[in-house]
This record gives sequence, C-alpha cells and structure tokens, in this order.
Amino acid sequence: MYSVRLAAPGCPLTKPALIVASRESARYVQSRADSFATWNTSLAESPSPYYRFKAGLAQETRCDDEPGYGATRTVAAKPTIDEALPAREGLYLLCIEGSSDGHSFDEPDAALSLLSEVDNTPPQLPDASQLVSVYPDGQLSVRLAVDSLEIAKFYYRLQRPAETDCTPDASDLVATTWQEFSISPSEPRRELCLTAEDAAGNRSRASRVSLELP
Repeated sequence: MYSVRLAAPGCPLTKPALIVASRESARYVQSRADSFATWNTSLAESPSPYYRFKAGLAQETRCDDEPGYGATRTVAAKPTIDEALPAREGLYLLCIEGSSDGHSFDEPDAALSLLSEVDNTPPQLPDASQLVSVYPDGQLSVRLAVDSLEIAKFYYRLQRPAETDCTPDASDLVATTWQEFSISPSEPRRELCLTAEDAAGNRSRASRVSLELP
C-alpha cells in the first residue's frame, strides 16, 4: 500500500485522516486507452462509514479544497474506489474524505491522499560501456544496476553470438537488485541478451550486448 497525506504536492496535511484505505495495486502503473488502470482502493467502514473523493493531476489537485469532491458514498455499498486512471502520463492524486454521518465533511485538511504515477514509456537500456568492463587478467565483469524505478528488473541470459534473436524467454535469469558477475576468457557464450523492465511493468526492447574483447 502506498499512501501519503498531502494538502498540496510536497505539503503535508495538518490532521490525521478520518478514513482508512488501502490500495491493491502498485503506485506506478500503465494506463492506456484500450486498458485503463484503476485506483483499486479499498476502504474500511471504521472509523468512517461514509466518504467522498476526487482525483486529478497532482500539481492541479488540492485535497483541502472543497471543489471537485463527488457525491457521498457508503463504504458498505461501495467499498472500493475503482475509477479509471487517465491514459495521459503523469502523477495523479486521489483525495478521500471520511464522515461519520454522511453529511459532515468539515475537516478537508484531514483527507487521506494516495499518489499514483501513470508511466507508459519503456525504459532505456544502459550503454554497453556502462554494463561491461575488462579485468587485467582478461575476465569480463558485467554489472546490472537496478534502480527500482526506471529499471526495476533485468531479464538476461548468456548465449553464443547470434545464437538467438534475444527474445525474452521463460528460462532467462532475473535481476531485481544490483548484480555483478564475471565471465572467463574461455567462456564460449560471448553475448548477453538483455531486457529491462520499469516499476510500472513497461519492458524495453530486447538487446544484444557483445562480450567479445576489443
């Protein structure tokens, strides 16, 4: 669950939220016209059985402003906010206000806020010079630097040059943290097949990285 209380981007609200919510999906998502992501946020009836909400681009949305909030809902009848996120890339803010009686929403600075970032752009793979270096004894060092956002994981395998077109395979190894491994001069597999995936699940094109000594 990703949650943060905001009155405006980077500015905390002044009071505890009067409603409890949890999001089932990750903060970083893909959302496209043919397959919209949703807020997928579940609400608890305690301490507030009633709520209302609004959502918009983070830089344009303030949770402590009255305009924009929708009609009152009951958690019992509608326990999930499943409205779609736009397909436009950007950082979006969901504001939720809780109420004990369905009428009193007099503490807008106690709204609960959730952030979600729409990212539909595949990551770029690092240059070969950033991935491979040569030890004095002729061994190669391969470094896969995962940064958790732009590159959340690598899929990779070694193969003989041009053995396959490097299309990702179920047998590929997966790096979800920073990894380094060495390749001896006698290793016949001198090509690295590499694909990157970002935090939203976008995948880069498959790439060949030559491991031949210069």
